[in-house]
Amino acid sequence: NAMVVYFCWWVPYTLWMLWIGLKLPVQNKTAGSRTTAVSAKVPKYDTVFHSLWRGGPCELVGSLLWKRPKAVSQDQSQRSDFEIRDFMFYMFGHAVACLVIGIGLVAGISYIGGQRAHAVMLLLATTICAERGANRYIFYVTKMYGSKLRKAYQELEGNLPRQLEGIDEQESAKQENKKSK
Repeated sequence: NAMVVYFCWWVPYTLWMLWIGLKLPVQNKTAGSRTTAVSAKVPKYDTVFHSLWRGGPCELVGSLLWKRPKAVSQDQSQRSDFEIRDFMFYMFGHAVACLVIGIGLVAGISYIGGQRAHAVMLLLATTICAERGANRYIFYVTKMYGSKLRKAYQELEGNLPRQLEGIDEQESAKQENKKSK
């Protein structure tokens, strides 16, 4: 039953990633191509695959399995523009890990340890998910939107003297009107 539920998620998610998701982190899209600005450090849209595959895993799998030069893997990591075979390797590894370790081990512990062992595992899984979600939220708020907020604040600070000059001019005009009356 657990395998059926897992593959009910795995198949649509894999298809979505192949058609749409792999292109999401790309910053600059021109006429449907997958080009990106190399200077962009934080992607506009990120996926779990992209955030986990950048850096070490991309370089390790690229050099060991695909015989890809390290410089190419580093470029892919920097641009968040990975090959389909990288994604498929990741998804098959995810399936093996979930089915063998997750379902097999967790089911075995739950069966042997009973309801208490199952409750402890659920509590542990909930705690891990909450902690990772909180860290991701902090990343989005501080890293992704922080630079945008700083830029907007600087623009506001830059416009403030001009706005104050406009107010001073209005006050001067009002005072001149009062004097002329």
